[in-house]
Amino acid sequence: MRLEKLKKEANCIVFYIRIINFAMIKHYEIIRRIVNSMKARILLLMVVAMHLCAVARGERAVPGVIVAPAFSAGHVQGIAVDIKDSVVYLSYTTMIAKVDFRGHLIGTATGLAGHLGCLDFNDSDGCVYGSLEYKDDAIGRGILKRLGSTTRYSNAFYVARIDGRRITREGMDAARDGIMTVACLPEVLGDYSDTVTTGGRRLAHRYACSGIDGICVGPRIGSRKSEEQYVTVAYGVYGDTTRTDNDYQVIRQYSLASLRPYFRTLTPEAPVYEGPARSDVLCFVHTGNTDWGVQNLEYDRSSGLWFMAVYRGKKSRFPNYNLYAFSQSSPLRKQRLTGVDYERGKHYVLPLAAGELSDPATGVTGWMKPAGGCFGLHSLGDGLFYVADIYKDRDGRQGARIRLFGYDPATRHFTRLNN
Repeated sequence: MRLEKLKKEANCIVFYIRIINFAMIKHYEIIRRIVNSMKARILLLMVVAMHLCAVARGERAVPGVIVAPAFSAGHVQGIAVDIKDSVVYLSYTTMIAKVDFRGHLIGTATGLAGHLGCLDFNDSDGCVYGSLEYKDDAIGRGILKRLGSTTRYSNAFYVARIDGRRITREGMDAARDGIMTVACLPEVLGDYSDTVTTGGRRLAHRYACSGIDGICVGPRIGSRKSEEQYVTVAYGVYGDTTRTDNDYQVIRQYSLASLRPYFRTLTPEAPVYEGPARSDVLCFVHTGNTDWGVQNLEYDRSSGLWFMAVYRGKKSRFPNYNLYAFSQSSPLRKQRLTGVDYERGKHYVLPLAAGELSDPATGVTGWMKPAGGCFGLHSLGDGLFYVADIYKDRDGRQGARIRLFGYDPATRHFTRLNN
């Protein structure tokens, strides 16, 4: 009876704490677990003290839902969150938007004629990093048509560095206002431009590479004591169900130090083609085919997992989940790539981390929730994530609802934490 009473009291305290200040959601998972302890009262008081200390340090509350405005520039491709300044950056395919935690628009940057995809915020330099593509496929032609542009751009794939502090009003120009610079990735262009022979057919694009989408700043994969920062990019992959060389997610890492000398302002009159000749890390993760590869890549320091949000694949022999992960602690081991018959040598292959779901037939493991991660995924730390999903307004313009989720590594389950 005493235990039941303690549980009720603890739940009551949790309820009122969440009402008083939604910032306590950051500690909800801790509270939920300790209510089963005989020391619930003491531990709850400790959590309250933790929260008060966080407030004293100036840490901001994180809302359960942020509704970003709708635009006609394209659907939201990725999000990056600056907790310190309480702002969110969103890529609307050809535009960057900056909103506060209430969803109020602070400013926008346009002037992009390419595909701006996943975003990530780097606390160390205060910049946003994004994947940027200029290419001649259906996506690239669709973008130019929507912009009403007749300009022809050469194929190129970039790491975009965005100084979001400069975005202070609507309608700014990413190049003229000094907001964005880029560094080119020649190896990605090489794989995109290459032609391979596989399954007796001559096909375009090595590994079915469609460019890059996922991007994240984090440690060197496989290193337990990596202090140097690396920009990690994940390939977009064409979802051709008739080929066998597109069942891996392709990951490249570049040290931030190796990229810095190459960042330049990009304009139609001054294209940028310079970048590191080689990536520091190239590795593969076997998930089965996906449609357009990794859309959002995010490293979660709390769990040590790299999450890969994707559009579901269409090959029936795979489970076709919409979220996969690999572990930072997994050692890089070389092996031959299954189904990639034009690669004679061995490559670094990372095993999938255990997900909530598993397919015994293929050994593929992953998640079907949280839905929307392919439009924006950001780790806040302490097992908390922001996940974006898109909506349309009455005029057909697209915006994003960004919701708070908690991840429990013990159950490998994502729980939506806002009502």
